[in-house]
Amino acid sequence: MIVWKKSFLVQITVILLILSLLSPATTSFAQGEIARPSLNSITVSAKEATVGDKVKISVDVTNDVTGVKNVRVYYSTLYESDYAKSIDLNYNTTTGKYEGTFNVEKDDRDVKWVLTTIRVIDNQDNKYYFEGDPYYSYNEDDIYEYRDLSNYSINVYGTSFDDTPPTLHSFTVSPKEATVGDKVKISADVTDDEAGVSRVVVHYINPNAHPNAYLIGIPLNYNSTTRKYEGTYNVEKDNGEGEWKIDRIYLYDKKGNYDYQKLSNYNITIGSPPVTKIELQSSSPKVNEWYSSDVNVSLNATDDQSGVAKTLYKLNNGDWNQYTIAFELQNEGIHTIEYKSIDKAGNEEEVKSELVKIDKTAPTLNVSFDQSVITDRNHQLVPIKASVEADDNLSGVGSYELVSIVSNQKDNVKGDGNTTQDIQGAEFGTSDTNFLVRAERSGSEDRIYTVTYKATDNAGNTVTTSQDIVVKHDNS
Repeated sequence: MIVWKKSFLVQITVILLILSLLSPATTSFAQGEIARPSLNSITVSAKEATVGDKVKISVDVTNDVTGVKNVRVYYSTLYESDYAKSIDLNYNTTTGKYEGTFNVEKDDRDVKWVLTTIRVIDNQDNKYYFEGDPYYSYNEDDIYEYRDLSNYSINVYGTSFDDTPPTLHSFTVSPKEATVGDKVKISADVTDDEAGVSRVVVHYINPNAHPNAYLIGIPLNYNSTTRKYEGTYNVEKDNGEGEWKIDRIYLYDKKGNYDYQKLSNYNITIGSPPVTKIELQSSSPKVNEWYSSDVNVSLNATDDQSGVAKTLYKLNNGDWNQYTIAFELQNEGIHTIEYKSIDKAGNEEEVKSELVKIDKTAPTLNVSFDQSVITDRNHQLVPIKASVEADDNLSGVGSYELVSIVSNQKDNVKGDGNTTQDIQGAEFGTSDTNFLVRAERSGSEDRIYTVTYKATDNAGNTVTTSQDIVVKHDNS
């Protein structure tokens, strides 16, 4: 019995020992810790490849605690993030490894592609990284672990990768001096022999704008006739005066490559033109837009920006002359003075004009009467009709008026019939041509009524003319 008992105990002990060996070992992790995977091996089927090649990548990675859900490898061109590939590796049940392919395409860069990172995600979605950067500062609690991945690079060759931005051959701006209303034409000769030009933009700096809004972008569009990229900058009154400098010109191709250049000799100076005022002086006042004496002409130009360079004028559609000193108009007639000024920045004032009318000659005046000789001395009032003819070849006749009617004899003297008011019905200071004079005389002399008219032209020149009406002493 004792022996049996001993034998039974020995058998139980052996069974327990076998079970303990067959059961997997368990590891206890503190909360927040990740079971790190094991990177056992990496293989790359080719170290060199060209367009169309498929380089097989195989990674042996395991995690005995939380398993492996996903493996991804990252390749880049010498750690340039703009040119990178991420490749998901799928589990191969036959080989027991995670496998994928690096596909070489025509637009890939033809340089060395470096394996930079292997990312592993376990079944609890924890991420762990095997990094090939030896300069990274790793620590024991980090989810990053350094591995030497330098032996798994792939040299790519024979691709048609385009990393060249467009080329600027020439650039023109016309005009470089502009004012309100001008259209500044901008032209750039830009080419890209690979992907082709996508767009061209010129940035100008507004010298008067707020610092946060000082750039003006001008897109240039392709002109199939000139084969250049062209645009127009319209100068408006609110653009602000001063020197508009090019910040830079941007050149983009259809692959996203771009370049920019600073251009220093293509600035635009925007300014207001000068302002020229004309002053006319004469010894006689201006009447009805006419002067009756010589006129002195002076021009005065101002410019608050660059200053006045010169003032030009011309008379009566003649040639332009540079103004230096006041000049005098002496000839009669209608003169047209055209004038303008140009500032030192090249801004040119619009042509202004002034009409100067000069008439220094009085009009002509002729006066006649329907009765200029009266022989019937009946002491009665005789109606007189005057004919007044005034003429002026320049400014024209403005008016005429009856100035006076005077007699060489008094109204009531011996021998005149004892009458008074021998002149009646005349409205002096008006254009009256109808009045009455008495048919009488005194003494042994003829009575003479002297009638005076005055004509005035539109320049203020005047002329007076007097004609007589005679009452004869006798009928001879």
